[in-house]
Amino acid sequence: MLLSEDEFKREFPGESDHLELKQGVSVSRIQEAVVAFSNTDGGVYIVGVAPDGHVVGVSQPGEKAKDIHQALRDARNPGRYDVHELVVGDDTVLVLAVARRHEGFAQTSGGAVLARRGASNVALLGDDLSRFLSRRSFQRFELTPISAGLDRADPALMARLAAAYGWPTDDELPARLEEEGFVTTDGGRQVLTVAGGLLLLTDPRAVGGRPYIDIRRYTADDPDPDRTWQIAGPADAQVEQATKALVDELGSVSAIVGAQRVEMPRIPPRVIREAIANAVAHRSYEHAGTAVRVEIHPSHLTITSPGGLPEPVTLDNLRFQQSARNDRLPGALRRLGLAEDLGKGI
Repeated sequence: MLLSEDEFKREFPGESDHLELKQGVSVSRIQEAVVAFSNTDGGVYIVGVAPDGHVVGVSQPGEKAKDIHQALRDARNPGRYDVHELVVGDDTVLVLAVARRHEGFAQTSGGAVLARRGASNVALLGDDLSRFLSRRSFQRFELTPISAGLDRADPALMARLAAAYGWPTDDELPARLEEEGFVTTDGGRQVLTVAGGLLLLTDPRAVGGRPYIDIRRYTADDPDPDRTWQIAGPADAQVEQATKALVDELGSVSAIVGAQRVEMPRIPPRVIREAIANAVAHRSYEHAGTAVRVEIHPSHLTITSPGGLPEPVTLDNLRFQQSARNDRLPGALRRLGLAEDLGKGI
């Protein structure tokens, strides 16, 4: 995109609730702005603007963009963001667009929880922090509306989901989908939620981020994979296709049962399917930059689901404590016969 400096000043007249302008890349300033925008209503951070509002640009914008990504890797749960180059006259500035978090909260690498107040990033303390955390604890990102309207839903996928829930496929279906949280009314229009988009769109990338499974196969001694591929599509199809792909890739072993030699899968398909279903159903879809990762090694299989453990679950109490990050998505996978009942994951 190309703007003149006058056009830039009209579009970005000065810092506000949703805009911060800076001349250089400062790790602390970037973290503070992104955390504050993420915890409030989102915003835009532009690098390459002098304190008087004059565009000075950035040298080596590609390297500066890498510095921004590194700064945000060091932050905690910064949420969804994109970095773009914008040409203003003869100069290039970097535009960092930050989305509002709908679940959980962001923190700087030093642990500060910030919110945007006017043109300032303000630390939340005491009662303000308690109220903020209390509100966020009752929100689920899977119920967030996306841009895709209900008319974008695939009819065959809607019919399959309706059959799994025992719903009629007549005029009552939109109301049933909304009751269950797959559809919501936003601005007087019925749109899909994140959970609805993952189940009812043939290409759920409209949800944003990387809602797919990334598979990597490694040989014994090579640190780099010798093959990589992705499995995309609706969430239930991902579980089915990934399970089949992994069973085929892992192959079988011979075993003696009684007087006969039989071929058995190296890992039982039910075990693989449950692990994949858990990764897809319980991942954080607000971690936009990460897909479910499957790594196939000669001696083991690793499945990594984006997002930390939801509170109050920890590694120490994992066998005794339960908490679901998502509710609608795993419920749908159970009804579709692709996941076990809650609590049977260990």
